Amino acid sequence: MDQAVKSIFREVLRDEFKERNVPVLFSDPMYDGRYAVIEIEKVIFKLAWSSDLLMPSLCRIDTNIYAIGIDEHFVIIDVAHNKILLNLDVFSNFVETTLSQNYAFVIAEIALYKIDLLTFEVVDEVCGLPDAFSEIVSKKGDTLKVRCLNDQIIEI
Repeated sequence: MDQAVKSIFREVLRDEFKERNVPVLFSDPMYDGRYAVIEIEKVIFKLAWSSDLLMPSLCRIDTNIYAIGIDEHFVIIDVAHNKILLNLDVFSNFVETTLSQNYAFVIAEIALYKIDLLTFEVVDEVCGLPDAFSEIVSKKGDTLKVRCLNDQIIEI
C-alpha cells in the first residue's frame, strides 16, 4: 500500500467488524480470517478476507475514487458519494491494478479485466490465461501486455 492510502486503512478485530454498521465492500463469513475498515474523507467501509500473508491492495484512481483488491475480490468505490461503483468477483486471486488514461486493468493469477474509467464497467476480459500471470510486459495507451509463466504474451 502506498503511504497516502495506508493512513486510511486499519485492521480490526472480528467483533468490531461485526459491530460496525457501515457498507461491506466484500466478505465471505465462512472463510474470512482478517478484517479491516477503510476511512476516506469521513466515509467508512469495511472488508474481510481470508489470506493470512497478504494485505488488500489500494489504488487511487481519482480524487475520490479508489480500487481495492484481495483474494478473489475487487471493488471500485466513490467516497464522495459513499457508493460502490463496481464489485467484481475475479476469476482467480487478485494480483494488482494498473491504470491507463481511460482504463483500469485488473490482473489476477489467471485472468485479466479491462475496466472503463468513465462507466466503471468491464469492457474486456480474459478468463483462463494459458498459465499464471508472471509480469507486465508493456502498457501503451489503452493496451496492456502481460507475460504468463509459460512465456506466452497476452494482450488486452
